[in-house]
Amino acid sequence: MGLAAFLLLIPLAITSTRGWIRRLGRRWVHLHRLVYVAALLAVVHYAWSVKADVRVPLVFGAMIVGLLLLRLPAVTARLRELRRSRSEYDIRSREYGVRSKGAPKADKN
Repeated sequence: MGLAAFLLLIPLAITSTRGWIRRLGRRWVHLHRLVYVAALLAVVHYAWSVKADVRVPLVFGAMIVGLLLLRLPAVTARLRELRRSRSEYDIRSREYGVRSKGAPKADKN
């Protein structure tokens, strides 16, 4: 598994220059999506190499899966929506004099 992950990373390293990006065009994006497969293979390799306690590889695997889920279009759209609504809330709270949690107190001189 580790060798397969490493072999998948070689073409990604070679094609990471501006020249290769220009030559490959849209195919570059499809090629570089192999990094997700390589990451999962690396986690499987790590889990197989640990003999006694597989909790640490499972934690790393969960972190990678979580980060990969953040790359899904539906999740990124929802996060953008949440950020937008939060910034609108902050703007409205400033207009009405409501202090947000992180805002410093104003001096009363």
